[in-house]
Amino acid sequence: MNNVLQDTGDFRAPISKRVRDVLDPHNITEEQWRILVCLSDEPMISKDIAAKTSLLKPAVSRSAKKLEKRGFIFVTESGEDWRGKEHSLTPYAEQFVKSLYGEVKAAFKLTKEDLIRFGKIV
Repeated sequence: MNNVLQDTGDFRAPISKRVRDVLDPHNITEEQWRILVCLSDEPMISKDIAAKTSLLKPAVSRSAKKLEKRGFIFVTESGEDWRGKEHSLTPYAEQFVKSLYGEVKAAFKLTKEDLIRFGKIV
């Protein structure tokens, strides 16, 4: 069982590195990217962002504060849910997500080397 888990972790590493290679020049973390992409669908409160991205709510809150400071998201009182603040993308963030989305998506594709190296679990 440990071998399968270790192999799976090793399998994700090159993909994660390729994603970081795309995001790092823009000073965006993988968590922040997941939040931006999530919000590109619709505005939502932290609890819903956490559920949709599988991030813990404290991580969403920390990342959202950083994204707000950098001008990527707006945070407003939620009209529907009194327990949370609604997060939405700024026009700048909408363009940012559109401009990088294809490149990040391509980073998730398996290369021939990935398939050869991890053929035993694919």
